[in-house]
Amino acid sequence: MTSRFVRACVAVATVGVAFGLPSCSHDTLTSSTAGLAVTFVPSPSGTGRFEQASMGLNGVNFVPTDPALAALTPGNSLTLGVGITANLTVSQETTLGRVALAPGTYKVTKMTIVPPSLVDEEASNSTGACITKIVSVPSFPAQAQVPDSYVFDESDGYQFTVRSGQTKLNLKVDVPAMINGFLASFTCQDDCGGGTPCLTTYDSDHFRAVLRNTVSIE
Repeated sequence: MTSRFVRACVAVATVGVAFGLPSCSHDTLTSSTAGLAVTFVPSPSGTGRFEQASMGLNGVNFVPTDPALAALTPGNSLTLGVGITANLTVSQETTLGRVALAPGTYKVTKMTIVPPSLVDEEASNSTGACITKIVSVPSFPAQAQVPDSYVFDESDGYQFTVRSGQTKLNLKVDVPAMINGFLASFTCQDDCGGGTPCLTTYDSDHFRAVLRNTVSIE
């Protein structure tokens, strides 16, 4: 077995799903891969006025940046994190699963992020800026303009590096910045009938840029 092939023997296991390269022995995997805990890391944490806040990660596809190793990857892609919902209200990191990857740099070819869902149970119509009066974000009529998910690909430049001795692979989110960016993507009207405020429009491109700047893999 060549040294390149040894380095390319990658096994992935998260949330009950496992992937691997054929013809890689258990000994090879044990000696050439790093066992990592996949964690959600709110950095910094803090959801402000929202008692409930979550976002989704429906999948991350990636390949080694080394073309020779990438060519040995089954289906030309490995997958990490299927069907994860991250609770944004937590202040500590949360383990989502485990993964074994050979040391090296990987580029993300596809990552699917579900926009946040935010709830402020104490929102009041009587005071404050319009957006602070909204109980649920997103909500109608602007909710219809929010996509089910955002898909990032190789052109977005996501990469992560696994180093020898590394123990964790972090899905890191700047929670306050992401939430503020999400709120800033909406326009709000104070009276949409009966004195009730509502979200009227949504800037999808703006929030896509916010996600790219606030979500990382490390």
